[in-house]
Amino acid sequence: VKVMLTEKEWLFINEIIQEIYKSKTLSGLGEIFLLLLRKLIPFKAAELTLVDDQLHDKQYAAVGISEDDVREYNEKYVKSDYRNAIFTFPKSMSYCDSDLINEDKKRDTALYKNWLAPMGMEFCGGLMIRVSREMICCINIFRGEAHGSLTERDLFILDLFIGHLENIIAGLMTETAAGTLKYEYMKEYDSLTRREKEIFPYILKGYSNSDISEAFYVSESTAKKHVYNIISKFGVSSRGELIKYVISAQQLLKDE
Repeated sequence: VKVMLTEKEWLFINEIIQEIYKSKTLSGLGEIFLLLLRKLIPFKAAELTLVDDQLHDKQYAAVGISEDDVREYNEKYVKSDYRNAIFTFPKSMSYCDSDLINEDKKRDTALYKNWLAPMGMEFCGGLMIRVSREMICCINIFRGEAHGSLTERDLFILDLFIGHLENIIAGLMTETAAGTLKYEYMKEYDSLTRREKEIFPYILKGYSNSDISEAFYVSESTAKKHVYNIISKFGVSSRGELIKYVISAQQLLKDE
């Protein structure tokens, strides 16, 4: 199905992308993204949560969902949630519940009958952003009968944000864990020049080329060249892939 967006919608999507790159915390990211997204995709409630490999769900931002609601979900429904199927996918993706379960089966689940329906959240969908092997960020969107299930247009719009959210979330999580990340042992890091080693932590913290340019008093084109060289030496193709590579390498080290 070919989705057509208006020029005004494209401009607003670009504004959202610019705004979310300013985020300094996961909570701040969730708050601004959900606030602005609602103008493109109407919903009754939404949340940004982190889910670990034990299916523990920690909420960072929410509209229309309380901490008590999340606590009840974690205590009673998290293990049997039909949406857990999305966690088996190796890459980030958008989804709606009709992709995962037919309507009759969904309405017969305890999650739907005892948690979703009583809050008027008959339909759900959103984004699964795979941050690392053991950590996933979920942006869950809930809608009532008035708006119905997420449409092809809604999913198309959500897909536009995936790459950006991967970069931002991985950067925020890496910066939070900056004190515990040990990358000096990596052979790729050892191959960097002295200047590249100085710049490397700034990439992990989500600094832009402009930020690096200001921090090291070099031109933006020089900063861009250093970043390109670093990314190339790690055998990846983007900042987001570099951050995820370092996080994954850190996890492998912990597992050994």
